Amino acid sequence: MEPHPNDSGFRIYSSEGSLEWHQERAEALLVRTGEVDETYWIGANFSFFPESISSYLRVPFGHHEDFFEALANLHGSLERAIRKGRGEDVAAAFDHPGVEEGVAGMRFVKAAVDSSSNGGAWTDL
Repeated sequence: MEPHPNDSGFRIYSSEGSLEWHQERAEALLVRTGEVDETYWIGANFSFFPESISSYLRVPFGHHEDFFEALANLHGSLERAIRKGRGEDVAAAFDHPGVEEGVAGMRFVKAAVDSSSNGGAWTDL
């Protein structure tokens, strides 16, 4: 088994060096120039960002902003659904996935694993 089976990322190479980013450490960007490797961290607690960027950073590194946004949207949407169910006049809530969507997701993951086990062969869902 691979040491990082869920990691996605990229490496970009040029004549001046390379950039490396991995989803498992999404707050870090590794810059290699052939001299000293430097890691730049995104987060509200780093002073190397100009004010035009740092004013948008609200959380320290290690806490991805998309996580907070996703939770806030989920909670807001659930609140709307509850209030709508009580008869309150609120904006419509987004539908949330249910059991059927969960089962479909598990079928997809199983097909992806089966495909990988068979050398990337096409696998029906």
